Amino acid sequence: MQELTLAVEIGDEEKENPIDRAVRAQVCHVVERLKQAPILKTAVQHGELKIVGAYYNLDSGLVEMVIE
Repeated sequence: MQELTLAVEIGDEEKENPIDRAVRAQVCHVVERLKQAPILKTAVQHGELKIVGAYYNLDSGLVEMVIE
């Protein structure tokens, strides 16, 4: 929850929609957690698996890659 609160605060400062900012922050957080998951970590470290985050905009239908 702290990550989302911080993302909303930063979003306010940057004049970005705080909900969009929070969603993007959550995507980054989940990507990092997946990379550290025991069942996936070895494959990620050996370059056999790449985990990326994306944001799907329901209004526009566009998918945006989320870069940390």
